[in-house]
Amino acid sequence: MCSSTPPGEYFCECGPQVRFSIGAGDRQALQPPLSATLLVTGTTVYQLFEELGIHNVVTLFCAAMTEHKILFHSSSYSRLTDACHAVTALMYPFKYSHVYIPLLPSALIEVLSTPTPFIMGLDVIVVDLDGGSLLVPECINVSRLPEPLHSVLYSHMCKVLRPELKSADDAFPPGQIKPSPPHMLLLQGYRSCLTIIRIHPRPFITFHKAAFLGQQTYSDCDFIIKVLDCMFFNTFVSERGPPYRVCDIFDEIYASMQDTLKAESKDMTTVLQHIQELAQQLYLNENPNPQPYVQKIPKPTEGAFTRIHQPTFPIICVKTVQDIIDEGMSKQSLRAKLSAIKPQQPRIVPMGTQASSWLDSRNLVTNSARRLEVLRSCVNCIFENKISDARKTFPAVLRALKNKTARLALTQELALHVTGNKAMLEHQQFDLVVRLMNCALQDDSSMDEYGVAAAILPLAMAFAEYDF
Repeated sequence: MCSSTPPGEYFCECGPQVRFSIGAGDRQALQPPLSATLLVTGTTVYQLFEELGIHNVVTLFCAAMTEHKILFHSSSYSRLTDACHAVTALMYPFKYSHVYIPLLPSALIEVLSTPTPFIMGLDVIVVDLDGGSLLVPECINVSRLPEPLHSVLYSHMCKVLRPELKSADDAFPPGQIKPSPPHMLLLQGYRSCLTIIRIHPRPFITFHKAAFLGQQTYSDCDFIIKVLDCMFFNTFVSERGPPYRVCDIFDEIYASMQDTLKAESKDMTTVLQHIQELAQQLYLNENPNPQPYVQKIPKPTEGAFTRIHQPTFPIICVKTVQDIIDEGMSKQSLRAKLSAIKPQQPRIVPMGTQASSWLDSRNLVTNSARRLEVLRSCVNCIFENKISDARKTFPAVLRALKNKTARLALTQELALHVTGNKAMLEHQQFDLVVRLMNCALQDDSSMDEYGVAAAILPLAMAFAEYDF
């Protein structure tokens, strides 16, 4: 029954392809991935998009990231396990840390009453894999990704899974697109908000939540706030926070994200090229062996499952099984191959882009561009000493400062009028500028101290009034 089967200790990270047989003329192979931190997904993620559609999968991703209860139901056991695995894979680099039961036996139906988040294969989000639908109860509010990230993600997924939509109305087919790592904008600048305490035998790492939310202008984003409060984010910080460790594809993409975004902003055709390059890296991680191996697994004979009297399964001798395994290992020389493999060496983790510099280079997006234009015009009138014109639009500007984007735009506009270390103003100019900064700070919370407050602090030191 058992022949040339390798033990579990040989299925290690970056190991060679293991070929074995369990008898009956079969040929099988196992290929460990190159990186143990990347989940082996095969076609499970693609199948999930095919079953539910892009919009439903994005909503499902947001629900999993914000720790909602999710229940999958299907008549197929394999679909249940594949869908659960695909959702946890989409959360990379985070690891799902709650109840995870891809196949829930009927005897454990009471588990559905648990108050903790879960992913199971039922008030909960129900995923119908057979009908391809996603049911979110009215009493549950699934926080969405912040804009414009939500729209960009949906657009990029359409380019990959539904490329025909872009050219459906074109008279002529589009030209060949030249051959981006994913936009990990949610975590951009996270390493600059880590604090490492080395007085303990093992470094203690903390994440400055207020600094990250303020510098990234996420203080009003319900989705990001919920993600930072999740258990898996604490695990993410403890595992990926150390500055010296084994790095993987996430660290490489994170370090080059700023250059990637600049290239994509200049040429949008590079977006699909970068996605294809990432897909190739993930494929090579799961299939590092360039030589294909044709497996042979015999099918059961006709009538094998219709026997009335099934023979009793024999008792297997442990020593005999181990002797067969050792004999197979000696023939395949796996020990020599494993000893020649060099494990991945730890190195200094790249810092990536600072959160503050990323904020400065990002364009502010708002639903009311007219209000920002009025704000800029008012600030210009103040510094040009057109006080009467500035007072006409001043009440509208104060109302606009209720919006976080307008407050950030104000700090940028004021910074443009500072030359050197000081900016001398007349009494009326100084009074209006102080009222603007005071109004901007009044609507800030304690979580915004690294956003608007941090930007206004140097401005408050720069502006001065003429002393007549």
